[in-house]
Amino acid sequence: MRLIVFISFLLIVSLAGAQTVYQRMYNVRNGLAQSQVYALYQDEEGILWIGTAGGGINKYDGKSFENITSTEGLVGNLILSLDGEGRTVYVGTDKGFSVISGDSIRNYTTEDGLTDNKIWKILSDHKGKVYLCTAKGVSIYEKGKVAPFEIDTLLSKSAVYAMIIDKKGNLWFGAKNNGLFRYDGKKVRVFNEADSLLYPSVRSLGEDKDGRIWIGTERGTYVYDGEKLHTNSGNTSAILAMCNDPGNDGIWLVSYLGIIGKYKWNPQTQFTISPYYRLKNVNARSMLIDREGSIWVGTETGLLQIPFRHTINYNTDHLLHNNNIFAIAGGLKPGEYWIGADANGVSSFDENVNDMKKFFKNFSLSTVRKIVGSSVYALLKDSRSRIWIATFNGISVFNVKDSTFTNYTNSENDADKNTIVIPDMPHKAFFCLYEDFKGVIWGGTPSGIMLFTDTGTVNLNKTIPELNGTYVYCITQDKLGNYWFATSTGAMTWNGKKLTRYNAETGFVDGRVNSIDQDKFGNIWFATKEGVYIYNGYEFKRIDKSNGLVSNNLYSLKYDGNQYIYVGTDKGMERIDAVSYKQIGDIQIKHYGMYEGFMGVECNLNAMYIDSIGRIFVG
Repeated sequence: MRLIVFISFLLIVSLAGAQTVYQRMYNVRNGLAQSQVYALYQDEEGILWIGTAGGGINKYDGKSFENITSTEGLVGNLILSLDGEGRTVYVGTDKGFSVISGDSIRNYTTEDGLTDNKIWKILSDHKGKVYLCTAKGVSIYEKGKVAPFEIDTLLSKSAVYAMIIDKKGNLWFGAKNNGLFRYDGKKVRVFNEADSLLYPSVRSLGEDKDGRIWIGTERGTYVYDGEKLHTNSGNTSAILAMCNDPGNDGIWLVSYLGIIGKYKWNPQTQFTISPYYRLKNVNARSMLIDREGSIWVGTETGLLQIPFRHTINYNTDHLLHNNNIFAIAGGLKPGEYWIGADANGVSSFDENVNDMKKFFKNFSLSTVRKIVGSSVYALLKDSRSRIWIATFNGISVFNVKDSTFTNYTNSENDADKNTIVIPDMPHKAFFCLYEDFKGVIWGGTPSGIMLFTDTGTVNLNKTIPELNGTYVYCITQDKLGNYWFATSTGAMTWNGKKLTRYNAETGFVDGRVNSIDQDKFGNIWFATKEGVYIYNGYEFKRIDKSNGLVSNNLYSLKYDGNQYIYVGTDKGMERIDAVSYKQIGDIQIKHYGMYEGFMGVECNLNAMYIDSIGRIFVG
């Protein structure tokens, strides 16, 4: 699963209270049969099964809803619980139990052996047994038959809301008013007030990666560490659902009042929560984290989707220096990143800092450590751990040894004591930066290219006069050492001696090219105003709206080094599967827009960065 960062600006970090997360509510206007959602389940094909309070089941494939009710054969339309295995789905209602297998539905009630028709929880052990937690004890469904599961007299009399099977094979049951039950296959232990379970109505259960049992009650959360119960005194809300984190990094809880959080436990701090989100005017009833990492919450007013695992937004509300981000780069240490904007210079931030007031550090024309320009168009960390900053007035280089900047420009008017004036610089504005295989820094300007070497600077226009007056938006080097330029007049490649242009006569576009990158197969990918072009060394292929792109107007393009090409457009971001394209010629595109949490929608020119752990930063 890929994590995406949008800077004003998206970034996946764990700072409680620091996140702006897009959410989408589905209700009857969107196709739900009924707005109260009590149960959720995702099947092996990725279909979301939605249990409503009177409208039966909705199946949602990401595009449309299909409804299954008593008309189609369900035993009841008030759906309280869902589970499944393979292509079989188990349905708990207020009137009994239904088994859906393909197009067939078979129903079971107290007349067939259920201890009660109201089924609050269903859990399959994936070994042939399905546990049915009812308003009066527990039943087992096995080999097409239902029978009571009688292991404890008190449990058999209880309304059982929750159940899990832990890593050791113990069965845990949560009951209304009667506490927590653990069955190890031989005997039952009951946890109640005597064990410090002060509120013994248990509504949800979970197990973390270390084997601790999490207990959600009508008055907050408890954790059983194998020896004793611990309570979270700061949380007194009814915890109606919990899910394991997909990254095996905590337990997600949702309360009836709509508080969602990922909780962790350690002996020193006990309960910690990060991230944390409060739903406004929403009463939650159920929760599911799907295979893509989106959080789905069933509420009293509809089904809420939070693409929490994909995108988180940072902007000036979170102390970012400007919302219009043009450049992003990795910093000088793990977890540090630099961000450039169209005004107010550049900021750096360290995601390991938990104090938001210290999270962003700004450098601009007005700070003590000045950079040469306020509008920042590109950033680069080079192989010598220097940060290069391309601005409208020249280049600034951050020196890590003394935390100062060395500035380069072609105008005395922009110079100060830390500035080196280079009259030979073709233009003082720089749009892009690139470090080649030899450590030379290349800078693209509105009138050609400038090189920065260990011994000085070189105006490449003198070697390639065709660059004069040409806007250069992106520079890269292919595996053979050839240089590629994305320019206002198309794409060019230079082998150190010969310049080659690509245009309509060669199957390419005549107009502007914004970005270029190469995949591991050697294909060169181009972002243009007419879609994506791919060059295999012999011919060009085009991917555009007819193939599934949301827009042909492309501003940025990055290869993740493994499988995907990410493309920034004026209507969100696209992900193209480069492996599938190479192997079978199949064009697979995934869109990230407003509904996927991509709140900025319109991407800026080459404001995209992929870090060492695969996270995507987009301005």
